[in-house]
Amino acid sequence: MNVERPISAVVAAVGLVLGFAQSVGQFQQILNQELAVMGALALGIGTVSFLLSPVLVFSLGYWAGGKLDVPEHYDRLALVFGAVGGVAFLGGMLAVVLVASSELQSQHVGLLVVTSTYNAAIRAVDFAITGVAGAAIAYFRTRA
Repeated sequence: MNVERPISAVVAAVGLVLGFAQSVGQFQQILNQELAVMGALALGIGTVSFLLSPVLVFSLGYWAGGKLDVPEHYDRLALVFGAVGGVAFLGGMLAVVLVASSELQSQHVGLLVVTSTYNAAIRAVDFAITGVAGAAIAYFRTRA
């Protein structure tokens, strides 16, 4: 499959940005920042999250679906979207946790690592489903 590299690169970038953004949001909550700051941050993170996934991930899947025989490659496509997206998301989250760990109590660091891993698993499934859905629509739309 000749589209794996561009998919992997874009999905990794999306995963890193989303993981970083979500981790920053969690870090803000732990530090008990002002409500106005937290509200603005939540709005920004929500907007970025929506634009990156599902919109960008779906679009990338749609692009790939025009270039692939989706029924033959859907399992590999789902694996690329899910695995790369989940690992990159975890990397983005853990980068913030590592930088912020000196400001946090040890039980908060452990909790953030656990929630980061859980959130990365959820995001991996989200990326896989969204990417394959985009690919399937493109594939079947060109065959109609």
